Amino acid sequence: MTIVGDGKTESVHIVGDKLNNVPNIIDALSQFKLTTTIDENYNLLLDRLNKTEAKGQTALGPALVSAIEVASKGSKGSVVVLCTDGLANIGVGALEGVDAAKMQFYD
Repeated sequence: MTIVGDGKTESVHIVGDKLNNVPNIIDALSQFKLTTTIDENYNLLLDRLNKTEAKGQTALGPALVSAIEVASKGSKGSVVVLCTDGLANIGVGALEGVDAAKMQFYD
């Protein structure tokens, strides 16, 4: 999973076992900073988004945890918009073999 942020700072990659543990995901983003707003970097972010490619499984849960953590570093009123084209099938919140405990992650 790659966290782009505002597009100006270095991206963060979270892979492997870190995807299975919320505190590890948050820790991986502890030094992550947002330096500019979307208004200032709209074209840069759009370019980076258009260059992304799917690379395997869908880490929806880890992406959601990461997005909330990054948004908490932004301006007051920052929001998270999560888009996916696949079933959450890796990391926290994976839905393969769904049971009540796994569904609670999204509550």
